[in-house]
Amino acid sequence: MKSDGELISEYTQQRSEAAFRQLVERYGGTVYSILSKAVADAHLAEDAAQLVFSTLPRNPHGWSPDHRALAVSDGHLLPTPGK
Repeated sequence: MKSDGELISEYTQQRSEAAFRQLVERYGGTVYSILSKAVADAHLAEDAAQLVFSTLPRNPHGWSPDHRALAVSDGHLLPTPGK
């Protein structure tokens, strides 16, 4: 199994759809679950989860293998400082 860093590198360097799909499959449920608890609206949570993942294809060079757009702390999504 590839690490998150390997998948992000593969996507940013080769635009690998498979790598992107694996990241979404790996974290999509967790992101949605946290967001659905935070906003208490399933449709809004789905939209927000899609927005989280949409940052990678739109700005792949803004990500690096050790960068995460969001961190999870006690079930809450927190923005991480930009690089």
